[in-house]
Order: sequence, then C-alpha cells, then structure tokens
Amino acid sequence: FIGNKGLGMGSRIKGHSRVGGLWHRRACRQDAITLIANEDRTSMTCPFCRSRIVHPKKSNGRTNNGTSMCLNKSC
Repeated sequence: FIGNKGLGMGSRIKGHSRVGGLWHRRACRQDAITLIANEDRTSMTCPFCRSRIVHPKKSNGRTNNGTSMCLNKSC
C-alpha cells in the first residue's frame, strides 16, 4: 500500500532524502501489485472488518499503545 496523504514532493524532512511522487509508484508497481490507500483513520480502524479499534489499558491505568483490540465481537 502507498498512502495518499503526502508524497514528499519538494519538502525536506530534517536532512532525510525525499521519497514519493510518480516514480515511487512506478518502481513499486514493477515488483508487486500496488494499491493507493486512504490514510485517514487507519490507526483507529480494524484492517479486517473496518470497525473501531481501542488500545487496552494496563493494570496501572495507562494505555498500552503497542497493542490494539477490535470492538467487533465477530472479528
């Protein structure tokens, strides 16, 4: 998947090289099937059933950001 939010065209990201643009899509297409995905709310959506995801809490009450749990019972 290639995201559609920003292609990195014409911007400098603190010394890192620029990545993206049409050439990036063409290069990825040569090796595999490439899909352009909408990046909106992807970290809060289950990739299998498209329902909401929550981060479970630890015993001390803080969220455990390394894990995610789907709210759909049948997923």
